[in-house]
Amino acid sequence: SNNIRASYGINAGLEVTKLHKGILQQAGIKEGFIITAMDGNPISSEKDIDAIVNNKEGNIIVEGFYPGQRITYIQRFNITI
Repeated sequence: SNNIRASYGINAGLEVTKLHKGILQQAGIKEGFIITAMDGNPISSEKDIDAIVNNKEGNIIVEGFYPGQRITYIQRFNITI
């Protein structure tokens, strides 16, 4: 949400609040992670994620962080359709 983005000083970002079995879980991402970009594209909504994942085969780079940590995580995982 805009409040979350403002509190962390970021322009884009979407918090993972409920994780279902799928590619994000397989990549080791846990609930609470804030996704800021995928393949260099800013993420602000689930539609942004769907647009990238549904039109991609191969590696996807996910960038983001866990609240309270100053570390930015970059996770690469492979999608096969």
